[in-house]
Amino acid sequence: GTPAEEACLEFKVTSQNDRPALALAKAKCYKHGFYEGTMRGGEWAGMPVQEARALIRARLMEEGLAYKYAEPDGPVVSRSGSECVVALT
Repeated sequence: GTPAEEACLEFKVTSQNDRPALALAKAKCYKHGFYEGTMRGGEWAGMPVQEARALIRARLMEEGLAYKYAEPDGPVVSRSGSECVVALT
């Protein structure tokens, strides 16, 4: 079967409402696609996804179609201990 089918069997996903198991299966599939996947179309066809990602990112930024963006990994707290809301403007 496909990596997705195998992951669903491994994590015993029984329905679309099985959120914890689906999250684990999704993470496994994304990891598999990144480290073992191959680009299938366009200029980067045949190239490993892991290598193509950096080239595509650079191209999009050069052409002004993308910019660097990062989200906090967890809650943001000020020095005074107040919780902060972070917004991209």
